[in-house]
Amino acid sequence: MHPPALTLVLSQGRGDQYATLSQRLRQLAQGVTPPRSTAPLSTSRLSTEQTPETTPIASLTITLERRGETLHLDYHLPAGVSYAATRPWHEVQARLSPLDTWCQHPTQPVPNAAGQALFDVLFGTETAWEPLLRSLFRQPAPALRPNPIRAGVRLRLCTQEPFLLGLPWRLLAWQHYPLAAYGWLCLTTPRLEPTESYTTTAPCTMLLVALGDEGQALTPDPTHGQAILDVLQHVWPTGQAPGYVRTVHTRQALENALQGLRPHGIYVYGTATSQAGAVQCPFADGSSLRLSHLADLLRQAAPAVLYLNVAGLGETAAMLPILHANVPLVLWSRLPTWQPEAASFAVAWLRQWLQACQDPVQAWHDVSQRDDVSQRAASPAVTPLVHGAYRAWHTQRFVRTSVQDRLPHLRLNRDEQKALVAKHVRELCDSDARRVMALVAYAGAGNLLHALHEQLRSTLEVATLDVAEINWRHLAFPQVRDRLLTDLAAEMSLQLNADTSEPLAHVLRRHAPQVLGTGKRGVVWLNWGTFGPAATHTPLKPSELSAWLRFSSEILGDACPEDLRLVSYAALEVEPGRHQRLHEELRNLRREPWSRRRAFRLTVLPPLGDVAEDHLFDFFVDGHSRCDANIQDEISQRLIVKTSGRFEAIAALMREAEEHGSWYDLLGQLRREQGVPSGERDDDEPF
Repeated sequence: MHPPALTLVLSQGRGDQYATLSQRLRQLAQGVTPPRSTAPLSTSRLSTEQTPETTPIASLTITLERRGETLHLDYHLPAGVSYAATRPWHEVQARLSPLDTWCQHPTQPVPNAAGQALFDVLFGTETAWEPLLRSLFRQPAPALRPNPIRAGVRLRLCTQEPFLLGLPWRLLAWQHYPLAAYGWLCLTTPRLEPTESYTTTAPCTMLLVALGDEGQALTPDPTHGQAILDVLQHVWPTGQAPGYVRTVHTRQALENALQGLRPHGIYVYGTATSQAGAVQCPFADGSSLRLSHLADLLRQAAPAVLYLNVAGLGETAAMLPILHANVPLVLWSRLPTWQPEAASFAVAWLRQWLQACQDPVQAWHDVSQRDDVSQRAASPAVTPLVHGAYRAWHTQRFVRTSVQDRLPHLRLNRDEQKALVAKHVRELCDSDARRVMALVAYAGAGNLLHALHEQLRSTLEVATLDVAEINWRHLAFPQVRDRLLTDLAAEMSLQLNADTSEPLAHVLRRHAPQVLGTGKRGVVWLNWGTFGPAATHTPLKPSELSAWLRFSSEILGDACPEDLRLVSYAALEVEPGRHQRLHEELRNLRREPWSRRRAFRLTVLPPLGDVAEDHLFDFFVDGHSRCDANIQDEISQRLIVKTSGRFEAIAALMREAEEHGSWYDLLGQLRREQGVPSGERDDDEPF
């Protein structure tokens, strides 16, 4: 049944706006989620980060036990309900052997219907899984049958069978629907009902183990270890030497660190070798350590998390000592050779776990899903297997108070524009005659023009702190522009919640900051948004630009109280070939009689341009990011080569490195893309 039609009374000149509102209300009534706003969020100088809320999901544990030539499956639900099933073992092997082979050869495509094969082994036919899912999702008959994609499920597979432990269960699919995309988390476990819970502090002790023999580098990618260390320093920026983390390159150092550091997490990276059926972990000093001996060491000083980002662990049977070493969470992969993407996955997982404060398995799932969407996870190269035995996991957040730490792009470039605006705002506050400043910014596409307002706000809140207190208001520009002068005033009153017949001067004063007795000037900043082909608002015509400026001069200038100041701001995205036309149009408008009023000033900012390599290097040197000083020069060069200096592309890569990745990981990716051998210069030619 459709909801009843919604009828609105339309005022003249507002039909399109109310039609849009009516359509949005119908979408909400039908359960359609409207697109998320892309408008920049307002920020303040002080910020309190909240621990993210987690939505509980259904839990299902399946024990898989091989008895002779039969696989027995028992299904355990939290309410004590249980089901049972059996499968012929030879049929299980026949269905899943192609997937087992694929795990060890990531260059091959995923076998057809691999996810459905996993589902069939676990759940069987529809008549078999329907009563199970009815109990799991609490949908007894005669309610409609719940399909597997109804909701997320934390699926724990309790088994000791090596063949089953080595399968990528996250590929589980029903029909053509990958269940991971619908919130299903899959992991193997040694215990039917784990009782221990764990807490990761901020920061906690971490041990990095670099593998490698005398004949090769410690790792195929020398930036790998630095990338992991870098992300730990980013999520835990204590301002001191990271005594909570240690890197070891020898067997003796590993054994000492396990006893002396007692690490909460261990991260091992590199390549292992197989000798006489035993997996050996080689070290730089020529020593080696059997995987079974490593398991013995872990039993004596068990960490909470072990991540074996190691190539050469193809035989699942060799991993059994590690999986039985009482480590609550083990992540590993079955790759025969090293894959460059393995570093990026580990960095992203650490970020998601330690910075987003997620359950580490949930973090692994989210990162895997993100890589699937970006088509970087077409092989198990970036998808480790997960083996866990814990009840709950809590991760503490390292609290930051500076918004600048989270938004490095606020200080990148734009020095000329920010300095000019700070100067003119101070002059506006000092003037007794001037009331309103119209501020126009413009740039070509790709220059992150919509973020300029956020950059200016970040600068002004510091640069004008002694003379002004600014309240920031975002306003929607009228969609119907036939009577723009009238509609601008009506829209402004509507969006600022004006009462019937309330004068605009009173509305402005109500939205002004309280500065009595502070010696500062109250300022209301009106942000009308960004105009352009791909911007919030459609491009402005010259007549519409003139009407907006005239509204700012005459209507706002007349309404502004004597003790208040207004900034009317708009940003125009204009192709570089039309910059001269816009410049000349604004020059002519500045000479109009309404533009030369004493209460009004039109300020046009220089066009935003590309980022120069020297400016980018200075940005790093000035300490506006967490990029290590040892790579600041090279990362500046490679970012310019990658983006051709486009501000938006540079800011996106910087944000990814600061918030989700690592500068060393980014450098490694750029080197590979640009065909530069690791650690070597590509311009080392004689002068």
